Amino acid sequence: VRFYDFAKGMDDIYTLSCKAVDKAGNETKSAIRFSVNRDGSAYEIDEATQKLLEQRYIRQPEDIVITEINKDDLCLTEISYSLEGKVVVLKQGSDYTIEKSGQEDQWRTYRYHIRASCFQKEGTYVINVYSEDAANNRSTNKIKTKPVIFTLDRTAPVLVVSNLEDGGKYNEETHRFTISARDNISLDKVAVYLDGECIHTYGKEELETTNGKL
Repeated sequence: VRFYDFAKGMDDIYTLSCKAVDKAGNETKSAIRFSVNRDGSAYEIDEATQKLLEQRYIRQPEDIVITEINKDDLCLTEISYSLEGKVVVLKQGSDYTIEKSGQEDQWRTYRYHIRASCFQKEGTYVINVYSEDAANNRSTNKIKTKPVIFTLDRTAPVLVVSNLEDGGKYNEETHRFTISARDNISLDKVAVYLDGECIHTYGKEELETTNGKL
């Protein structure tokens, strides 16, 4: 007996059953379970983690929760993050925990709970979950279009006003001054107020054009 190729998207756990009957009515049954696994793992992002990723910029680190789903057992798992060009491999137990579910005849689910304490330095974090399964598939969340990227920023922007003194007196119709706005990562907006009234708000694109000098 020969199987035809399984079509795309048919990776799953299957049961093959056979029954033989002779002319006297005697019969024999046999069943074999097997998995078709060409696509490797799939990934799901926890709801709270998804909200963090949509926000992108955060002031306080939070736990990251990612779920990996595979038809077979994983033989190897490695979780790491890159920060400012440096790759850090996390340790199971101290940095993250794994909750596994699913029996031999079920899809396996691995829930990774990465502790917020791993993310203390400011900068942009890119988390990578790498695994190898029993069918020799190698998977990462980045390849499966489930990127986990966020930026930790605890530092407030710096504003410097030039050519305008606090308490200064000027006998002139116009007076030019400069406001320089800087941030360690990225500015979102700068609002300028005169006597409590907002006279102009510089958006991100305008700030990039002026290079922070208003």
